[in-house]
Amino acid sequence: MVNSASSQERPGPRGDGVTLPPITVETSQAPKRKPKRAAARPAARAAATSSQPARVNAPAAPVIERGTGFGTRADSTGMGYAMPNATTGTKTDTPLMETPVSVQVIPQDVLRDQQVIGLDQALRNVSGITSGRGMEQEFLIRGFEFQNYYRNGLPFRVDYAHTQDLVNVDRIEVLKGPASVLYGRAEPGGIINFVTKQPQRTPYYSVRQRLGSYNLRRTELDATGSVGDGPFSYRVVAAHQRNGTWLDHYNEERNSIAPSLSLDISERTRTTLQIEYSDINYRGTGGPIYAMIPSINNRPPDIRRSTNLNDPWSMQNQKYLLMTLNTEHSFNDNWSIRHNLSYSRFVSTSSRLYTRPFAASNGDANRNFFSDNVYDDDSLKNLFSSLQLTGKFDTWNVSHTLLAGADYSSRYERTTWGDLYSPPAGISWSTNVFNPVYTAAPPIVTDADVFHVNTSTPWYGFYLQDQMQLPYDVFVLAGLRYDHASRSGITGTTNNLSPISSSSDSKVTPRFGVLWRPISQLSIYGSYTENFGASNGVDPSGQPLPPQTAQQFEAGIKTELAGGRLIGTLALFDLTKQNVAVPDPALRSRLIAVGEARSRGVEVDVSGEILPGWNIKAGYAYMPFAKITRDTNGWEGNRLHNTPVHSGSLWSTYTFAGGDLDGLKLGLGVQGMGLTEAARNYSGDYRPQRPGYAIVNAMASYRWKVDKSVMTAQLNIENLTDEAWWSGSNGYGQYYIGRPRTFMLSLGVEY
Repeated sequence: MVNSASSQERPGPRGDGVTLPPITVETSQAPKRKPKRAAARPAARAAATSSQPARVNAPAAPVIERGTGFGTRADSTGMGYAMPNATTGTKTDTPLMETPVSVQVIPQDVLRDQQVIGLDQALRNVSGITSGRGMEQEFLIRGFEFQNYYRNGLPFRVDYAHTQDLVNVDRIEVLKGPASVLYGRAEPGGIINFVTKQPQRTPYYSVRQRLGSYNLRRTELDATGSVGDGPFSYRVVAAHQRNGTWLDHYNEERNSIAPSLSLDISERTRTTLQIEYSDINYRGTGGPIYAMIPSINNRPPDIRRSTNLNDPWSMQNQKYLLMTLNTEHSFNDNWSIRHNLSYSRFVSTSSRLYTRPFAASNGDANRNFFSDNVYDDDSLKNLFSSLQLTGKFDTWNVSHTLLAGADYSSRYERTTWGDLYSPPAGISWSTNVFNPVYTAAPPIVTDADVFHVNTSTPWYGFYLQDQMQLPYDVFVLAGLRYDHASRSGITGTTNNLSPISSSSDSKVTPRFGVLWRPISQLSIYGSYTENFGASNGVDPSGQPLPPQTAQQFEAGIKTELAGGRLIGTLALFDLTKQNVAVPDPALRSRLIAVGEARSRGVEVDVSGEILPGWNIKAGYAYMPFAKITRDTNGWEGNRLHNTPVHSGSLWSTYTFAGGDLDGLKLGLGVQGMGLTEAARNYSGDYRPQRPGYAIVNAMASYRWKVDKSVMTAQLNIENLTDEAWWSGSNGYGQYYIGRPRTFMLSLGVEY
């Protein structure tokens, strides 16, 4: 049922110094039942909130609880740094303080304050996440790589080099640890869920222009509202960006657009269609900041930060299309059903000479040639459908939230690439890292040089989850899932194709957690989860690898202070994964399975408002143990690559309210990590390592009102001290140069 309430009935955003007209909040969700033994909490929280000094509301887009796929807030703008609710951990509207797993949220206010464009800039705000390939969309959570991402809880799978544009993202939710019970195929370190901006009936329009270092120009548009007085509402979000970088002869251009349309079929039924399309071009590298620098004597060389070992003709083009249809219906106040359907298509075309993992002491380095989409007919297609039933009921003294669902996904991948290890006669591909040598044009690839992998991977699963609230504020989560996955295809060179041995795997995975909330400000929890992944890639003989499995134990403490405006999580975890896929040292285009890898550590995350106007977002991870624990390739005991013992970040802002400085906001932060291994499979004298670093970032913004509009001027400085650092390594012992000091100035208007 659609309900309305004044936004002034909830704690307002704090300390941005400008007030817009009252905002209407609409929800299609049934009112949440009050827990039997926790009925006093809302009143206590309201009292804590009202005791704070009155603050003026920040300008914010209208907030409507609709269409995110789970039924939670569709817009976190102006809600501060602390988000007490996130659905990624349970697929239900459960407060984080009652969820026995670690879930972290990067809200819109953090993304705006930091002027985030790339995903690497956003994820530095969460503990235990490290970057793999520099600025690309490849990261590690708790020591394990992942490339599976979700939008509003629906999977979308792209190549690791696809750089996700965040213009249509309201917030990012990170679930730590295995997630197979709810999401099927997923890497055990965790998942990243993008909660996108949704159509809203209250009109809202914004334009923001950004200008930055290296000739960066970026324009962002956002418009939403109802279509007349009818049942339709719309939203259109778009961005255009052109920029160079600190690298020689490198530039990029990206265009993104995301229209969406919602239809209120009835008071209890709504359907939303969303489309996203992006077209990204890189020139002067084979991908986003794809300047791979080889190691010299197991360390990155001392070179100019502008060094680009890619030839000027190097390129990559990415085209990405995503369409989703979400329909939800509430039978009554306690039972609802939801159907999701999504289709995506990703195409990458690239061509480049890349350096081999190590260079001689004098800087001489050999290069190989790589190109993909050789015949211009490659694609990665994904079809996903899910049906989900949610119900709330009581049995004796136990309150239940029951979730039952089924999903089906089909992935078809057609990939062709040329990977040449020797140049044609009379031509040299060698270069020098201190004095790069470039070639005039890419080589010609013949059919004999082109390798094919065409695979079809259908997958289906059924899951059941029960969240129980027992007496004495004890919460129990129990879940079970059955998965069945198969894989078939062909592989080989153009003139020598052969079938991949068909594989079929199935498994039942459990999930169990217990949480005790003795007082409203404190929760203590523990959980056990298992993970299942289908065979991931092919081995040197062209056959599928065995399925990957994982198990995790986790325990922790959660806090919620200042009426929910300051939240924190302390988590201890022990995660083990079997059949880890790593590149074959003898043939980089193929994979081999490592027996077992394990990581153990502690993570701390704190978000929210310490004092009126003073916000903080901080995270720290300590992982003393992250190793290959069982292996037949001689790598047993190796530390997992790109996984430091210590890593963390701290970001803090203060907003002035009242007086001559009303509307001014200042921010300062630091991100850093310790030494990491730069290769997955080091042995003997070959052990490339990436040095640790600490980077300082700063911002200042000013907001003021002009008639019915709100203006915002903002300046961000990244790497304030101009620290020379290495942002990542690719697992082979090659490095990526980190951003030097960069400036970004923006001017935005909201109406």
